[in-house]
Amino acid sequence: MSFARKHPAHFRLMFRPDLTGASPELSLQTAAYGTLSLLASETGQFLEERGIAREPILTTLAALSMAHGLATLLVGGPLALIAPGMDVDALAKDIPTLFVEALSALGG
Repeated sequence: MSFARKHPAHFRLMFRPDLTGASPELSLQTAAYGTLSLLASETGQFLEERGIAREPILTTLAALSMAHGLATLLVGGPLALIAPGMDVDALAKDIPTLFVEALSALGG
């Protein structure tokens, strides 16, 4: 979220290869997969410690989707339209808590 706010043009380019004409290189794909695997491993440990029966990779992708979606709404401008006056910093800090509460309610 912080990166997207500080560098909105870079954020847009990172997730829009159609704007750069770039196709992901194998090294980039390998790095991305490694990062996702690490996050999924940590997520799996988190879920196991709390007795939450959810698939780690799907949970990781859901969390990434939430973070990316919020950053996209912020950078793209619609957040200011749909939630005028929203304290984005407070929202960004509260999202992990909301996500964990939702997981706990779903899967204990």
